[in-house]
Amino acid sequence: MPSGTVCWERTLPREPCPSRGSGLPSSSGRRLTRQPSWLDVDFGRRQLTVVQQLARRLEFGAPKTRASRRTLDLSDEAIEALRAHEVAQEGQRREWAEAYMDHGLVFARDNGTPHDPRVVTHRFAVQVKRADVKRIRFHDLRHTSAVIGLRELGEWPDEVSQRLGHTSVAFTLDTYSHLLPQRGRAVAEGFGRLLRPRRDVEGATLPTLPPEDASSPASQAVKAGQRELGDTARLPDYQ
Repeated sequence: MPSGTVCWERTLPREPCPSRGSGLPSSSGRRLTRQPSWLDVDFGRRQLTVVQQLARRLEFGAPKTRASRRTLDLSDEAIEALRAHEVAQEGQRREWAEAYMDHGLVFARDNGTPHDPRVVTHRFAVQVKRADVKRIRFHDLRHTSAVIGLRELGEWPDEVSQRLGHTSVAFTLDTYSHLLPQRGRAVAEGFGRLLRPRRDVEGATLPTLPPEDASSPASQAVKAGQRELGDTARLPDYQ
């Protein structure tokens, strides 16, 4: 799944119910979680659009920046998982009946209310420990996604920047430039191929000479041939 989504696990009973708010609180250090709704999922185009987020105080609001509001492409596997999850969620909606609090969220508790971001973080830590892998934070999945995209999949920096919702490609390069392949040797070889002698209009390769042989008889013969062929030969002038 794209970076910023929330896990689907059943939630702990102690999770509080959210308050419906139009904006984010102004307190510093708040934890934000992307909260996609089913209206943001386009199954036909296989895309998900990020349009809202949830603060620690469990209030909905718009993403922090214009770049944070973005559309992400989904794989076939992600679409298949979302469809299966939608069916399971419909069963929960029927089970809770009128008590179901439908916020239209893709990832919600059994009764339809949002997951508390702190519970998601805790559950992720439990799963990491159970899998016996390197311990990382839930938010670090964004960095993991960037590393895989740049180093393993050949994703371009501007594509990673858009996918992660960075405000600029410059920020992405400052953060992940060390992951980009060092292609200095390949670039130098490419310039070398461009500077090699080109074929003339008749298909014959014209010889070139290093500067120290410019006064030799062979060099004079080459220059004479250049004058006869005209500008199409475009041989370098070593004098």
